[in-house]
Amino acid sequence: FKNVSVFTRPFDNFSAQKNFGIDQVVHPWVLFFDPDEEVVPALKQEILQAVARGAHDGYYVRRQLYFMGKKIKYSGFQTDWVIRLGRKSACRYNGNFVHETMDVNGRTGKLKTRLP
Repeated sequence: FKNVSVFTRPFDNFSAQKNFGIDQVVHPWVLFFDPDEEVVPALKQEILQAVARGAHDGYYVRRQLYFMGKKIKYSGFQTDWVIRLGRKSACRYNGNFVHETMDVNGRTGKLKTRLP
């Protein structure tokens, strides 16, 4: 890939790793996805539009969770919203060792396109 920098850091916890990553970013926005999550074309377009508008400092994305290959439809997990896109100057991870979440100092919005 062109224009890519690779950084290494000893692992201590997920929040610290992601905050280190935020500190290295040279662009005004950061975007985090898990390795098993996919950005479909409609979500890509919505992200680009949200960044261009700049109306919020962070954006929630709704996840579709699966268990043993089947969508989870009940139990509360079917409405799982997570912040994945944030303005670098307004976001940090909360410090949890696991199950870390992005905290946003500012306004948040919700993207309509769900993670498959």
